[in-house]
Amino acid sequence: MIATLLQLDERAAGAKFWRFIICVALAGVFQGLVLGSFIAVVYALFIADRHAALIGCLCLLAGSLVNGILQSWVTMRGFNEAMRIMVVMHRRLGEQLVALPLGWFTSRTTGFASGVAVRGTLFVAQTVMDLLVPLIINIITPLTIALMSLVLDWRIGGMLLAGAPLIWLAARWGSRRNAAGQEQLHVTSRQTDTRLLEFIDHQMLLRQAGLSGPGSKGYPPLTEAVDRQWQATVKALWSSVLGLIAQSVVVQGIYGLVVGVAVWLTLSSQLDPVWAVVLIGLGAQFIGPLKILSEMGTAFKRAQIELNDVTRLIALPVLPEAAVPHAMPARYGLSFEHVAFRYDKNAPWLFRDFNLAIAPGSLTALVGPSGCGKTTLTRLVARFWDVNLGRITLGGEDIRQLRHADLMNAISLVFQNVYLFDDTLEANVRMGNPEASEAQLQAVADLACVTEIVNRLPLGWHSPVGEGGRLLSGGERQRVSIARALLKNAPVLLLDEATAAQDPLTGMAIARAINTLKGRATVMVIAHQLNTVKAADQIVFIDGGQVCEQGTHQQLINRQGRYARFWHSHISPPPMRHNEEIFP
Repeated sequence: MIATLLQLDERAAGAKFWRFIICVALAGVFQGLVLGSFIAVVYALFIADRHAALIGCLCLLAGSLVNGILQSWVTMRGFNEAMRIMVVMHRRLGEQLVALPLGWFTSRTTGFASGVAVRGTLFVAQTVMDLLVPLIINIITPLTIALMSLVLDWRIGGMLLAGAPLIWLAARWGSRRNAAGQEQLHVTSRQTDTRLLEFIDHQMLLRQAGLSGPGSKGYPPLTEAVDRQWQATVKALWSSVLGLIAQSVVVQGIYGLVVGVAVWLTLSSQLDPVWAVVLIGLGAQFIGPLKILSEMGTAFKRAQIELNDVTRLIALPVLPEAAVPHAMPARYGLSFEHVAFRYDKNAPWLFRDFNLAIAPGSLTALVGPSGCGKTTLTRLVARFWDVNLGRITLGGEDIRQLRHADLMNAISLVFQNVYLFDDTLEANVRMGNPEASEAQLQAVADLACVTEIVNRLPLGWHSPVGEGGRLLSGGERQRVSIARALLKNAPVLLLDEATAAQDPLTGMAIARAINTLKGRATVMVIAHQLNTVKAADQIVFIDGGQVCEQGTHQQLINRQGRYARFWHSHISPPPMRHNEEIFP
């Protein structure tokens, strides 16, 4: 565990950490010497040597004073080291998270990262502060006592030193036996957390299905996850108990052997009875600290699992940045050149040799059946992931050769899963451009139909929207997102219209946004609405990872191809209103 912590730390700080460990070991040595001095005082009293007893008491007093100072310093330094290690882990995690590809972030991975950043780092830091110092001291102190016993009587001292590896083997066996149980408990705990969040976030659906609420039969996935966690907890506890029992048997067995040999040596006149009592006392001090090693080993194993999660998160591949980034282009046309992409090496190819050119300042509508990859295309432009083959260019420059920060500054994203921060309405809109004037703010609010929201809320612009924007409706959240994109005024807009039927104001906001940006921004929209499709400079029909057809609405209808059949299949049944959804 110490080696893993040092890998996270800077070299200079690592040297300080080793000096801290050495000081902890010295504290353990002095504690052993203090116990030895106490035994010396007891021996002097047995033989009625007042002078030796006085010297022993002075040594005991001085050793206790030094040991107390060392213990106090080590405790405070341990706290400081724990806090420093937590800061290092948080900094490394923060640097890693902001460098990960956007496509990595899902509900599952964000839950994992949150658990690591909060619970995992705290547990590791507490382990350094509460367990590492006692563990080192409880190892060094018995070794010091064993060496002192070796000086007094090589037979008893040799037995104590020979027993140390046996105790270590017993502790290691118990730790290994418990490791699998702790790992399984860790996994089941994560699964339970995921199911619990799912249960909390989807109460409406669960109650409709009779799986939540008073008198319900419960949510089986959550119940099963809790049962698995309970079973893993029982197994981990049994593994820990067996490890403690095994180590206790070995420790007590060694002590019993020491007592037996001391008695035998005394009875056979090979050892003075007083020395025998002294050595038996030292043996008792030897085994005392060792009794808790297995219990500490269990806690360290849990900390190691949490630390492994930290290092696993830090080791994830980040979004590559060009060594010498290219300057941002003057024009913002998009081009997909022989693009091939799949989500991982075991997944099927979503695109192979995909080609598409989008002129700067044009409006391109992407249409096609569900699952054809329309959303993936827009997210590839924003580098949620990088393409496996080929390239995507912006103004002729490969987007991988541009600084990611510059690329994101040039793009506005309006997707279906709109998220608003737990702040005011104004703060959420101003995220598009914090320096915007009041006039600019009001202008985009009028275009995106946010002014109606401002007038409805009691505090107007200063009204809180709640976590995730929960105090607003879905359509209102999307209008706020559109206003934010308009305020940013980026040269590229990636827009995903809502798949459900829109309320009139949201549809109007989208139409106004598109009309405002058309001609001065490159707009790539996943189109579901009739007015958006017909207003597009080009419609791109995608299926099977390829561009099947491309052109204006009327050109594609006249061609009587895939797009025309798709169009007629969606408008033939009932008559449709002007802004009704036509594409899934």
